Amino acid sequence: MTIAARAADIGYPGRVVGRSIDLTLEDGEVLCILGPNGSGKTTLMRTLLGMLPELEGNVTVNGVVIRDVPRARLAHEVAYVPQASV
Repeated sequence: MTIAARAADIGYPGRVVGRSIDLTLEDGEVLCILGPNGSGKTTLMRTLLGMLPELEGNVTVNGVVIRDVPRARLAHEVAYVPQASV
């Protein structure tokens, strides 16, 4: 499986927290995201997992735009374990 972001702007309506993100994660790779509180780490993860829409650019899973992947199929492919649930 491959998850990729191309020229992705991430954030919320009216508030961009990351611009022009290019990232490719291949099956078996491990990613560590470090940064201060409020720097966009969780927003990036939620966008890569399809939980938040990208503001610009796109995020793909195996070459398919993530918003076009059925939620049930995505749930079989991707897992997310947050540090704490809010």
